Amino acid sequence: MKKNIIALCLLYSIQFIFTACTEPCNCDDASIFEVSYTAVDLTTYDTSGFQNSTSENDLYKNAFGLEIYVVAEENQIAKNTPGIKLSGFGFNSALACSCEEPEYIYLDPLRDIEILVLDVDSQVTTDVTANFTVFDYYADSGVDLKEYFQARENWRVNFLVDLVRTDNIPDQAIFTINITLESGEVLTQKTNEIVFN
Repeated sequence: MKKNIIALCLLYSIQFIFTACTEPCNCDDASIFEVSYTAVDLTTYDTSGFQNSTSENDLYKNAFGLEIYVVAEENQIAKNTPGIKLSGFGFNSALACSCEEPEYIYLDPLRDIEILVLDVDSQVTTDVTANFTVFDYYADSGVDLKEYFQARENWRVNFLVDLVRTDNIPDQAIFTINITLESGEVLTQKTNEIVFN
């Protein structure tokens, strides 16, 4: 009788070890999404303080920024479901878990960005893309906007650009952002008229 109890306890203990080492991670189902870019949203910023603040009034050229947000629609096209989970009777898995990340398929990737400025007085439009930089946290410095944009063409784009060269920026200006997709479609958005101090 004692041997049966010991064997049963051993079998019960082995079950804990087995399930602790074989139970899959407690992850959400990994999914595959199709991403379509549909529009561009703009916000003007005053970058002169300790924190950026949205503003369209009393702006200085050397403290001006634009937040560019490329709107994307995501449609789930597939879902991977994990296998059957074994019960550990309250014991968690002993293995380090790594869950599968969602996969994104970009139907019409981003190809190019262009920032234009319209001089309200003369009605002359100038390409000022090179006047803006994006702060790169890895390099801890400003990066040329075109380089930054091309390196991240398949990301959901939401970034703040700072005006760093002001010599060809008029005092009364309307900025236009053109985002070109691989198909040639252009997503466009304009700011309201901005009067710089």
